[in-house]
Amino acid sequence: MTLINLKNTAADIPEGWRSLVLGEVGTACVKLLRMDEMPVGPESHGAPEALLVLDGQLQLEVSGRPVSVGAGELYMIPAGTTHAVGPESRGTLVIVELREEEPEDSQEDGSGSRTDQDAGRKPAELLDARVPFGPPRGRRIGMP
Repeated sequence: MTLINLKNTAADIPEGWRSLVLGEVGTACVKLLRMDEMPVGPESHGAPEALLVLDGQLQLEVSGRPVSVGAGELYMIPAGTTHAVGPESRGTLVIVELREEEPEDSQEDGSGSRTDQDAGRKPAELLDARVPFGPPRGRRIGMP
């Protein structure tokens, strides 16, 4: 089992909209990221996605309609639904989604970060920063 201090772990993420994979539940991936008031353009996924705001505010546009998700609230996005993040979004976000296939031009450099092939990509394309996957059993992450 792993205990993860989400507040401390989020504070250690080097930049906004760069997610950290915390682990897997079945075929779903659990990610943590910091929102930094930078908008993310429209996207959709082949599977549903759960967005849990731990602190701050997530401003979404879902199928053309505004949706505000506050701290402690969970928003479920159905598969295939177009959604975008507004510039007022800030705080800490947990995303639960099915893993998508790695793009062919994406390679890890051994540190868990993608290589320079990230350069020039928009924030939505940078959301899947990989870390060495899964801490050893019984390890605490972000704990003093």
